[in-house]
Amino acid sequence: MAISFSYGNSSIQVLKIAPTLINETIQMHSHGKDCYEIHLIEEGEGILETPNEKFKLKKGSFYITGPHILHKQITNENNPMKELSLYLVVKQTSKSYSVIQCFTSYAFWFGNTNKMVESIIKQLIKENEHLTQWSEDLIASLIIMLIVEMVKLYEPTTTDVYQHKKVDLNESRLWLLDRMFYSNSANGTLEDFAERLGVSTRQLQRIIKDTYGSTFKKIRNETRLSKAATILEKEKISIEECATQCGYMSVVSFEKAFKMKYGITPKEYKKSKNFNNKI
Repeated sequence: MAISFSYGNSSIQVLKIAPTLINETIQMHSHGKDCYEIHLIEEGEGILETPNEKFKLKKGSFYITGPHILHKQITNENNPMKELSLYLVVKQTSKSYSVIQCFTSYAFWFGNTNKMVESIIKQLIKENEHLTQWSEDLIASLIIMLIVEMVKLYEPTTTDVYQHKKVDLNESRLWLLDRMFYSNSANGTLEDFAERLGVSTRQLQRIIKDTYGSTFKKIRNETRLSKAATILEKEKISIEECATQCGYMSVVSFEKAFKMKYGITPKEYKKSKNFNNKI
């Protein structure tokens, strides 16, 4: 269910409310402009990795990943994580201080949940799974309650009044586009993505430029290389097989692209990770 409503000087689109079983690594990726994903680990354990830091994930871990924050989720295969998550697009029309401005000022935050936050998220998921005539109104109210409770973890704020408005179809595509990039980055073409989103290739290029400030080709290459790094870290696989799985036509082009991004060859990267895992 996707809903949209306004709150004070802001518009909020709710594009995902769902529990997710993470039974494999979610490779390094980031969200587009104005996009925020709220994560609550309900069960299991794993690692949240950013370019500069690693965080241990366990029951009760709570974090938010906002626009352009690179992150990777590594699940414990023997105790996979179950995550309760929400995906929001939050836009402000002016700069006056509000709870929304405080919320969006934190593109990344990591900590532990509390009973109120956990209760609101679980109620949101329950309401989304059993829709009624008033579900849209209730979900909007719960989202504001959640944002207020989250901001209390950051700093004290005030709140405003909100009202509903129709969802923008282009905005509802942002969550799907995020997922498509890191789940179908190897062989997906611009035409494939455009067909799945129901837009023309030219329109998709504009959406990608506006959202990510980049091109389809550049983002696909980045996600391919992130996927390659994940495979080399975990799996017993040859460099040739890794190149093929990540959509490269030749090992030479794969090695060249990989070294340009990581500063070392795939073979050196694999060797260093295997050595670290043995320590």
